[in-house]
Amino acid sequence: MVTEMAAARLRTLLDTLKTPRGRIALTIACLGALFFGFWHLHSGTGWFWGSDFRVFYFAAEAVRHGADPYTAVIAWIHTYSPTTHLGTTFATKSYVYGPFFALLLTPLSLLPNLWAMVIWNLCNLVFLTAAMYCLLRIAGISPSRLHVLVLAAAAVVTLPVQTEFFLGQSDIFVLFCICAAFYLLLEGGPVTGGILLAMGCATKPTLLVLVIFMLWKREWKFAATAILGFLALFLGPFLWLGGQAWHDLMTIWSFWSSQYIAYARNDSPRGVLTRIFTTNPVVRPLFVAPWLAYALWLALAVVVVVVTAALVSPRRLERGPRGLLEIGLAVTAMLLISPLTEWPYLMLLFIPLMGCYAWLRGVDWRARPWRAVAIGAFLVWVGLLGPLKLIEYFIWDHIGNRPILTDVLVVLAPMHLYALIALFALQLYTQRLITGRATAEATRAWVIALPAMLVAWLTDLAVALARLGQTSRQRALNVASWSSKALARR
Repeated sequence: MVTEMAAARLRTLLDTLKTPRGRIALTIACLGALFFGFWHLHSGTGWFWGSDFRVFYFAAEAVRHGADPYTAVIAWIHTYSPTTHLGTTFATKSYVYGPFFALLLTPLSLLPNLWAMVIWNLCNLVFLTAAMYCLLRIAGISPSRLHVLVLAAAAVVTLPVQTEFFLGQSDIFVLFCICAAFYLLLEGGPVTGGILLAMGCATKPTLLVLVIFMLWKREWKFAATAILGFLALFLGPFLWLGGQAWHDLMTIWSFWSSQYIAYARNDSPRGVLTRIFTTNPVVRPLFVAPWLAYALWLALAVVVVVVTAALVSPRRLERGPRGLLEIGLAVTAMLLISPLTEWPYLMLLFIPLMGCYAWLRGVDWRARPWRAVAIGAFLVWVGLLGPLKLIEYFIWDHIGNRPILTDVLVVLAPMHLYALIALFALQLYTQRLITGRATAEATRAWVIALPAMLVAWLTDLAVALARLGQTSRQRALNVASWSSKALARR
């Protein structure tokens, strides 16, 4: 009886939303949710000076003047000690990205700092909304403006997005680069899409995993453009910053991928294992065995990569929910194998969540197999609203000096990691429902067929390179012909 009443009320509400007044009310509510994220920035004092955008702003100023933007963090690294440094957090208010992102923000560095941050976050609102539109189009859905706005509002109320707005961080921009790149690829623009993905990779090189994913799917032009674009955007700024800046960045990344990953807010498997099995400033290790931490992480990475590759079609990317699910699976795998996955990075989980949403639109999601997918995706979204962070921070605040309890709490603390693992498992389950094949069966078949698939892949690569060579020679001949005709006319 209660279920029937709830269903009747839900139908009444949906019917109301179909009316002009209902649409207007829903639009206003969605706009309010979107701008809630922006106005949340004005809570408290010292907003700019306590944000991460401050670091980007001064790095952009340094790059604009040809100065090394890494001197502050290099000085901090030289004072670091894993046994004497401060407890659960690191002094992270220093610029550690490649110089491209600072160069991108150079125009904002010409403005007063507060105005620059306001404009950057307005851009982030646009990036987030555009990313939702791109994801729907990748899934083969032609959305209305209201549809895009509702999904953008569902994203903006999550804690990772709110934190991005408050800190003025870069992850919303990275999300947009990924989504727009794949959308443009499917729209017949592999070069433009590759450039956008290159911009994301130059900001966060971990995204190069997605380039490998697209090479496996034989998107040659897209992947080649992304690789060449990344090299140009990443290496180009060092031509005027100089060799010292390059050396400093390599030192920073070496530190960030080794000692820094013990950071308490690093929810990647690599970070958790480092805290458990190495000497670090965060917590007492269970026992010191760095080799074991590395071996376990490597084994996990191999399993994740193999399972993901087994469930991803080696054919070119297709528009539709299945294609979006494949992209989402690759993104989730990337976050699992990355040495550093802070919880705000989990906004990239909007990609697999949108894949589940798009597929559920085409099936009876109330049926038993699909109901589990719907409930699982909804629970992950609810967790991103704040419960995951509250639980994780509560556990870290109660880690004390009692050895056994501390060991248990250190393992329980990374709640965002468990949400990431749960979503990865949910995608495996979804693929099983779609294909009718168990994950273990599909993985076994992939391993057996791997030699033949590698031969086929290398053959296709050789054909693609041959065509590229023919195209390049033809273009060179066309340019020479045009030049000779121009000279003859003179």
